[in-house]
Amino acid sequence: MSVNLNCFDNIVGITTSTDCECFGEIGGLESTSGLYLDSLTELSDVFNIINCQNGDSVSEVIVKAETEAKNDFMTDFNTNLLTHFKIKRNPFNGVVGRPTFKANKTVTYGNYAGVRMYCADVVSGTLTINKVGAVFEKAGSVTVHVLDNLNNYHGNFTIPTLANKHKVSTLAEPLILPMHSPYTENLEYYFLYEATPMNSPKNNEVKCSSCGVFRPFFNTQKPYFNSQTGGQYGWANWLMAGGLYMQKQESDIEDEDFTCLSHTTSNYMYGLTFEVKLDCKANDLICNDNFSFDGANAAIAYSVANAIRYRWAAIILEKLLRSGDINRITMVNRDEKKEQAMMFNEKYMQMMNYLISNLSFQENDCYACYNKYDSVVKTIKA
Repeated sequence: MSVNLNCFDNIVGITTSTDCECFGEIGGLESTSGLYLDSLTELSDVFNIINCQNGDSVSEVIVKAETEAKNDFMTDFNTNLLTHFKIKRNPFNGVVGRPTFKANKTVTYGNYAGVRMYCADVVSGTLTINKVGAVFEKAGSVTVHVLDNLNNYHGNFTIPTLANKHKVSTLAEPLILPMHSPYTENLEYYFLYEATPMNSPKNNEVKCSSCGVFRPFFNTQKPYFNSQTGGQYGWANWLMAGGLYMQKQESDIEDEDFTCLSHTTSNYMYGLTFEVKLDCKANDLICNDNFSFDGANAAIAYSVANAIRYRWAAIILEKLLRSGDINRITMVNRDEKKEQAMMFNEKYMQMMNYLISNLSFQENDCYACYNKYDSVVKTIKA
């Protein structure tokens, strides 16, 4: 799953301040939730994990534990999510378009050629393009522009071509495109280059048109991603792909009008192939526009914050219990610290249980219920 957890930033703070240099500047860290780590466990416990006199940093230990707590949270969240809910569409990681060809595809000057992708309307779905292949008549290069049906321009990339061979290039940065917008029923993306007969594209297709059971026909009025195919054509659960060849109308491609495109198109890819990843952002169930510590969704937000705080504190205590230092805390209070760590992990699990049983799928169209939620949440810490 894709992960972007900006809503976790400063979700739990630290109130304690200290003059000890090895603590660094961790005292007084802000908290968007109003919850603080040191209301659960005193920072002095961390001294028993490290040796401040040898230059170890308390703040580094605490920050590392925080990162571990957030990672544990998302791992457990995803594990339990898939225990109680099924994925509507299986993630796909593979290729759209065939590299094989029989001849050149005829193009003329003054036109745009490329690929049109029509997406299923999947809230939180993402189309990620990591590599783009080119199969053209001659060695050279081609600059591909990326646009959508909402008149947004997503930039361009230039890829090399080899004479009559398939050349795959890795993009400088993955191109990550959403599969849902509230402003249209279905997002479409256009991958276009200026055509020239001086370096004609090959007539490669989306799929062999005469072989196999699955025979895609691009028709926005009858999209084939509703048929739920699988295997190497699993991308067809998420989008339709086909050729796009259009006359150049404007001096700037960003000003071109795509509103009058036909609802059907060919299966030719005009010399392009795409290595894609199609999946969902599970974290959008939490980190979305409705994540707030005020209003109707405050209970979810506070449950997330408390879960991270409890796991954060438990990790620090677990590190303390594994410490090789022999001192009063680790020897005399060992059982007490062990009980505290167990209690924090239990509370962490309670928060996770609440989250899974109270999810709202308004911000995510990737999951469906198996049946009524009625079991105890599992955790990798159990």
